Formats: sequence, C-alpha cells, structure tokens
Amino acid sequence: MKNKKIQLFVIISLLLIVIAIIITYNIINPKVKIPEPEIEEYPVSSSKYIKEQNKKINQIINIFNDEKLIKKYINNYEYLKVKNEGNTIIINYKGNKIEKEYIFILDSDELSITISNKEFELFDKIFKIIVEANQKRLDNNIDFSDYFIQISKHNISNRAISISTKDNINYKYIIHIDKKIVLLND
Repeated sequence: MKNKKIQLFVIISLLLIVIAIIITYNIINPKVKIPEPEIEEYPVSSSKYIKEQNKKINQIINIFNDEKLIKKYINNYEYLKVKNEGNTIIINYKGNKIEKEYIFILDSDELSITISNKEFELFDKIFKIIVEANQKRLDNNIDFSDYFIQISKHNISNRAISISTKDNINYKYIIHIDKKIVLLND
C-alpha cells in the first residue's frame, strides 16, 4: 500500500509539474490575436509616382526628337529612334555600319546608363542630346558647348550630371533630371 501511495504521489506530482509548466509558458508567451491589416490593392502602373516618371520621360523624348537638336550633334548619315518603355528611355542608333541600343533607366530622379569605354565617342553624341533635351524640359536654354567641353574628362560630378568610371572599362553616366545646369559654380 505504501508503494501504491508513492506511485500515486509521483504521478500526481508529475502531472502538477506539467500543468505548472504549461501555465507558466502561457503566462510568459501569451497568444495575442493580431488583426489583419486592410490593404487596398491597386495596379502599380496607375501609381502617381510612375505616372509622374512617365510624364518626365515623355517630355525628354519629345524634346530629344527635335530635328534641330539631333542635327546639332548627329550627322546626316546617322539615325536615332527613341522610345519609352516603363521607366526607361531606349535609344536605337544606326550609322557607320553600326547598330547600337542604349537604355537609360530612370530611378527616382536619376536617369542612368553604363557603357563601355570603347563606345565613348558614339555615346558622347547621344549623351549631349539627352542632357540638352532634359535641360530644355527644365527651361534651361543656355549654350551647352562650353559645358560639354568641361564634362569630356570622364570623371566629373556635379549637381546635374555625374560621370564616373566603374572599373576602367565601364563608365556610369547619371543625369539628375530635376537639376538645372548652371555654368558658373555648378
């Protein structure tokens, strides 16, 4: 009988210990029901931000396509076709037995592209057109000839344009599309 009392006491003690552990765990780690947030979903393409970016890109493209601006930098035997896809400006170049596509990506207020060192001469013309088109969009109608002479050094950075070498083979060009070029103290 004593043996049965000890066994019963051990079983009850173990049950009480398990119950005490469960109660302690529930006190320490309470289960709080978190309500699900009510999120209104809408297509990204209708976002106000994307519409504003597309508006800026289309304005740049419309000015870029001006024949006077293109002829200022491109010869008669060269051809440019510009289009907009999403947050990019795609420029197709044909001329001198060369066909090349340049894709500028607009992220926030930075229009950027990375090109190889071998393409600099050809790309330089296109870069000048897109810089001038953006500046005309901002109603900045100064003569950019002196400015383009200054930026031909490859590694420049100012509030409107940044050109930097990534690995001595590739160059990263960034145009801050909401910044005007100021020739003095830029």
